[in-house]
This record gives sequence, C-alpha cells and structure tokens, in this order.
Amino acid sequence: MDGFHRNLLIGLWHLGVVFDANDFTGYHDEFQQAHAFCENMALSYGAAPQVRVRVDFALDAGRSISYREFFTICGLYAALGNKKHSRVTRDRIRAAAMGYKSNRMLFSENSSISPAGVSLLAQRADRMQPQTVNQIRTTLDSLEEKQFFARVQPSRRHVYFSNRLTRDQLGAALFSMRATRTSSVLRANRQSDRELQARIRAARSENGTNPTSSGYSPTFGAWQ
Repeated sequence: MDGFHRNLLIGLWHLGVVFDANDFTGYHDEFQQAHAFCENMALSYGAAPQVRVRVDFALDAGRSISYREFFTICGLYAALGNKKHSRVTRDRIRAAAMGYKSNRMLFSENSSISPAGVSLLAQRADRMQPQTVNQIRTTLDSLEEKQFFARVQPSRRHVYFSNRLTRDQLGAALFSMRATRTSSVLRANRQSDRELQARIRAARSENGTNPTSSGYSPTFGAWQ
C-alpha cells in the first residue's frame, strides 16, 4: 500500500466512514477526480480560498441538505475565512460556490454573467452554471433557517454573515463597530475644528485683532 492509499484510509477512518473493499475503489477514484479538478482550477484561475467544514455537513450533502446548499455553505465559509463576521455580497457567494475567488470573474455590476464569465464557464468540464439571483436568495434563506450561519442587514445594501456568532452577538458586534466608527469620525472632526479655531486666534493676535471683535466665538465656532 502506497502513501496515498494509506492517507486515504486514515482520512476515511477519522471521518467515521464505514466501507468495504469495493467502496474504497470508488472513494479513491472520486478523490482523484476532485483533486484533479481543484488543481486545474488553481492553475487556470489562481489559488482560491479553501475552507474546512464539519464532517456531518459533507456526509449529509444530498440528504438533509441539498448539494446546492452544501456548495453554497462552502462558498460563504470561504468568503468569511477566519473572520468572526464580514460583509459578503450574494455575487461573492455565487462565485465562491463555483470555486472562483472573486465575483468579478463571473459577474457584471448588475449581477448578470459578464462576457468574461461566459467564457470561463464554457471552459468547465462539469458544465456547471452559477445560481441565479433568485436561487441564491432562496438557498441562503433556507440555510439561515437551518441555522448554518447568522445573517444581519444593518442597512439597505449591507449584509453581514457569521458562522461563529449568534444573530444577537452579530447584531451587537455591528452596533458597536458602527457606533465606534461614528464617534471616531466626530472626535476627529471636532479636533480639526479646534485646531482651525486656534490658528484663526493666533493669526488675529499677530495682526493685533481682537478674536471676538467680529462676533466670532472661539469656544464653539458659532457666529453670534
């Protein structure tokens, strides 16, 4: 037994897959096909983000979850990477579910397949096509209902996902992030205002002008 077969056997044992000799040949052939497909994709389009999923997700594909749901999970998790949460677009998930590292490789700005995307898809040996906008919307709704991830939409155009936080935790994280960001902007703006006021006072003092003679209040920068 060579190293490849030994590693395959160890992997199947760790996954808890029960098989006989006939099954092993099938697993071997399928793995070789999958490995060759991944190598060809990397050679043709560059290395794409890889993802690890729970064993039961993979074993349940085609059973409690559809294959479409399974590769959508893989696409979303690849887009999330090791981040606790991230903003992810539907087109990014559609592309990642097909094995592409960027939505721009397949889609135009209006979410339709671009001419370059048509060319890429024509080169696929499996002839697979990306999910339509309606299909990915339905698939994500189904997966969210099954609690494969948390999804929060804090604004009309921004949707955030997490496979590590609950929905409440994700909402709290986004609230804190946005509140902090706003406070930082306001603090920077007010500091800039104070520096401007100091420069104006210094310039008027050099000219012998009373800073308040024109009715300008240096305290708040408001005209009286």
